[in-house]
Amino acid sequence: LVASIPQAAHAGGMFDFGLTLPFVAITFLTMMAVLNALWYSPVTTEMDERNAKLLQTLSQATDNLAKADAIQVEYT
Repeated sequence: LVASIPQAAHAGGMFDFGLTLPFVAITFLTMMAVLNALWYSPVTTEMDERNAKLLQTLSQATDNLAKADAIQVEYT
């Protein structure tokens, strides 16, 4: 008797998300938090430190060049 009852048509297709959408959203947000904590933060910190060191070195090179120019003018 139960087998003779017609089943409701299953809505399928491209936009039938069910529980998949919340699962994918939670997975995405979790992965973003993990990557931010373990990868992006340390890499960004290292890049900032490298940029500061490069700027300091460039400033010292500019100062040395100015001193060299002054010495060259003095002895020429």
